[in-house]
Amino acid sequence: MFQKRITVIVGFIAITFFIIVIRLFALQVINNSYYRTQARKYATRIELIADPRGKILDRNGNTLVSNKLAFDLFITPAIYLKPKTPAGKTAVSPANSDKTAGKNDLPSKSDVSKAADYNTDDDLVQWEVIRKLTGLLNIKSDLFISKIKAIQEKIIAQAQTRPEREQKRYIKQQYRNKYRIFSGLTLNQAMQIESHPEIFRGFSVSETISRNYIYNDLACHVIGYTGPIWKEEYDQFVENGYFDDMLNQEIDENTYQALIDMGEFKNVFIGRSGIERMHNRLLTGRYGVRMSEFDFATRQKDELSRTESVPPTDIMLTIDLNLQKKLEAALKNKSAGAGIVMDIHTGEILAMASAPSFNLNLLQPPVDSQVTEFISKSPLKPLYNRAISGEYPPGSVFKIITALAALEEGKITPYTPFYCNGHFSPKYKKFKCWIAEHNREHGSLSLEEGFKHSCNIFFFNAGNLAGGEAITRWARNMGFGERAGIDVSGEKKGRVPKSPADKDLKTGRPNWALADTLNMSIGQGDLMVTPLQIVRMVAAIANGGTLVKPRIIKTDIPKEPLESLHENDSKLSVSFKPGDSKPAVVQKNEPPQKINISESTLTHIRNGMYKVVHSEGGTAHGSGVRNFPAAGKTGTAEVWGKKSHAWFAGFAPFDKPQFAFVVVVEYGGKGSEVSAPIVASFLPEALAIYQPAQPQGK
Repeated sequence: MFQKRITVIVGFIAITFFIIVIRLFALQVINNSYYRTQARKYATRIELIADPRGKILDRNGNTLVSNKLAFDLFITPAIYLKPKTPAGKTAVSPANSDKTAGKNDLPSKSDVSKAADYNTDDDLVQWEVIRKLTGLLNIKSDLFISKIKAIQEKIIAQAQTRPEREQKRYIKQQYRNKYRIFSGLTLNQAMQIESHPEIFRGFSVSETISRNYIYNDLACHVIGYTGPIWKEEYDQFVENGYFDDMLNQEIDENTYQALIDMGEFKNVFIGRSGIERMHNRLLTGRYGVRMSEFDFATRQKDELSRTESVPPTDIMLTIDLNLQKKLEAALKNKSAGAGIVMDIHTGEILAMASAPSFNLNLLQPPVDSQVTEFISKSPLKPLYNRAISGEYPPGSVFKIITALAALEEGKITPYTPFYCNGHFSPKYKKFKCWIAEHNREHGSLSLEEGFKHSCNIFFFNAGNLAGGEAITRWARNMGFGERAGIDVSGEKKGRVPKSPADKDLKTGRPNWALADTLNMSIGQGDLMVTPLQIVRMVAAIANGGTLVKPRIIKTDIPKEPLESLHENDSKLSVSFKPGDSKPAVVQKNEPPQKINISESTLTHIRNGMYKVVHSEGGTAHGSGVRNFPAAGKTGTAEVWGKKSHAWFAGFAPFDKPQFAFVVVVEYGGKGSEVSAPIVASFLPEALAIYQPAQPQGK
C-alpha cells in the first residue's frame, strides 16, 4: 500500500514536471518569436531614422527648396491620463495629486465634453499647464484635448488586441512613452517650453527638420508642398504597403509591424502636390530604425540596434531661376493666368508659372485658418496649375493649325488671296472679322498677311476649303486632345471635336455643320486647349515639325514611381513602387515625335508670325516684343457672357529658334494688349540662357 502511494506521488510529480517542461518548451522555442516581439514592445523603444528631405534645385544648381530646423511638441500621457482599461476600469494616476489649477483657469466643462469622453473632470489634470500651452501655441483647448484623447484611444485600441491579463500593464507602459502631439513650433515656443520644465510638466520638445521653400511662392505649382498624412488615407497606406516600401529593405517584418502598432508612420510628412508629391520616395529616401532599451527606473535609454536610413536624392529641375522670377513677376498683377517657356529641341521647361500663386511655407504645419480658407474656398483656385490643367478656347492662336491643314492638304497655297470686307457671307452674318467693329476691312490678303492682321475672314475661307475633318486631324497630329506627358501631375488633355464624319447614333445625320468648321478655324467652338499644348505646337513650328515631350525634371528618375503615380493619379498620390537605383545627374530625353510637314508650310507660317510682331499693322507690333528677335501669334478667345481670354504665343530667336513661349490671362481681354507685353518683360532673361557667357574682363 505504501509502495503504491509512493508510485502515485512520483507519477504525479513526473507528470507535473513533464507539463512544466512542455510549457517551457512552448514558451521558449515554439512561441519564442511572439514573446520576443511582445517583450520588445514593452521594454524597448522603436524609432524611425529619417534623413532630411532631398533638395530641389534649378537647372543651374540654385537651391529652390532646402530644409530648416523645426520643433515638435511631445506629451507623456501618464501625467495627464488615468490608465483606463478597455473594460472601463480606471486606475488613479499619481498625477492627480499634483492638480493645482484654479477653477477660473480651467477650460469649461462643455469644452472638455466636446473633445473627450471622460468619466469626470478629474480624468484630465494639470489644467493650468494646458491653458498656458494653448495660449502659447495660439490654439483652442478643444483641439488640444482632442489630441490627448486620440492618443488615449489609440493605446486602448492596441491593448484590446492583447490578452486581457496583459491589457492594463500594456496601457500603463504606453502611457509612459512620449507621443508627438503638435508639429511646427517656432524657436520661441520651443524655448519657452524647454526652459520651464517645472511649468510644462509632461511636455517636451524635440528638434526636427521642416521644409524651407526659399522663394516662398516661386514655382509653387511645379514644386508643390509637403504635409502630414491624413487620417482617412493612413489605413490605405498601411494596406497597400506604402510604408513597407519606404523602409530600408534590411528591416524585418516584426520590426515593421511594431512600428505600425506604435503609430510611428502617422507623423511622417509626404509630398502633397507637384514634384514633392510625384517623387516623394526619392526625396524621402528610405527610413532606418533605431531600437533602444528604456529603463523606467533610471529614465535612461541605451541603443540596442540600428539600421541606417537610405539617403534621399536631390532633384534638379529644368527651370531657370532668373527667368522663373521674371515670368512670375509679370503675372503677379493678373487675377488668373499662366505662362510657359520651353526649349524647342529638348522639351525642357525653362519657366512655368500659374496665377494666382501661394506661399508654400504657409502650408507647413501649423497652417493658419485664414490660409486654409483662402486655399480651399477662393474662387480663383490658387492650387490649380493653369499651365498644364487650365483648359481654354485658344482663339486666334489656333489659326496656326488652320493654316497647316489648308496648306498641307493642298487646298490653298501661301499666295492664295482671300478678300476681307469684314464679313464671311450674308448667310453667316455672325461670322465676321474683328476689324468690322471699326467699320473697316482688310481687303485682299495672302497667308502671311492673314497672320499679320489675324484676319478672321482669311481663316474662315482657308478653314472652309480645308474642311473640318482635316482641321481636327491636324489638331490631333499637333498634340491637341491628348496629354503631352509632362513629368508633373495634374495635366489635362483638353478637347478636340469629334470628326465631322461621325454621325449621330440616333438620327444617323452628321453632327457637323459649316458653322462648326468656321468656329474651329479661328479657335472657337467645341475646342479646349491647355497652355502646355499651345507651347508644344509652337515649338514644332519653330523646330521643323518635331513634337517634343515636355519635361521639367533634369535629374534621372527611375521609371517605376512615375508609372505608378500616373496610373493612380486620381487616387492616393504616393502609391509608388520601390526603386533602388541611385539617380544620375542628367536624364535621357525620350525620342520626339516627327510630324510630316513641308518646309514651305513651316517657313510661311513662321514668316507670318514674324510679321505679327515686326510689321506695321501687325497685331503685336504695338507691344514691346518687337524690340526682340521673336515671332508670335496673338489670340483673343471669346467666352460667352464674359471678357475674352488673352493669348500670346511664339518663339525666339527668329533666325535660329531656341525656345517657345505662351502666356494666357483669364478674362484678360485682347492678347495684343495684355499677354504680349508680359512676354516682352521676360524675353531678355529667356534670350540670355542661350547667349554664350562673356569672358571676364571684356
